[in-house]
Amino acid sequence: MSSISIGLIARYPHRGQVKTRLAATIGDDDALTVYEALLTYTVTVLKNAKATSTRVVAFVADANDLRSFARDYPGIDAYDAQIEGDLGMRMSAALSSLLNDGPALLIGADCPELTAEDLNAAIALLDTHDCVLGPSHDGGYYLIGMQRLLPDLLVDMPWSSDRVYILTRERLDAIGASVGLLPIRRDIDTYNDLVELHDRPALHPLADLISSHISGAHHRG
Repeated sequence: MSSISIGLIARYPHRGQVKTRLAATIGDDDALTVYEALLTYTVTVLKNAKATSTRVVAFVADANDLRSFARDYPGIDAYDAQIEGDLGMRMSAALSSLLNDGPALLIGADCPELTAEDLNAAIALLDTHDCVLGPSHDGGYYLIGMQRLLPDLLVDMPWSSDRVYILTRERLDAIGASVGLLPIRRDIDTYNDLVELHDRPALHPLADLISSHISGAHHRG
């Protein structure tokens, strides 16, 4: 493959606006700290996977945060604002923009198990498949990639449910699109996810914070 674009869908880390399901258990401040660690890790993975033929674009939720995002998370080729709308609309718009330059991947900043090897494997899969998916344990996916835009693929999707991956596969099968699959990974959305993934390298800087929550939960139990 001669060139590929990788998009990152993310928010600038503002207290109370990120990891809200996790914050319901550990509080806004610590949820913010977890999200900052995940975002920093994801940007590092993107840099490690970046080849001369790879263009990386960060799609930031709020246009007012573009300058701050570029300042705090440098080394990305371009920074753009997400459109208004639900997650499917925002993902579709990002993919549409990326696909103007050829095949594209899109990821979020929720998966501490994502590796540069995963991204390179996805790039290789797009050589021989119409679409590539990285399934997640919660029934969604941490990565999606396409050779060309599939306009209705992400429309009217029940986001944050355990049906997202299955419905996406059904829609791809219905149009005869070939699908390459990456290993199943786990995102961090809830406290249980945090407990399961607390020893991943992405979260090593937060070892004391996470241990205090786990210890506190045991005492309360």
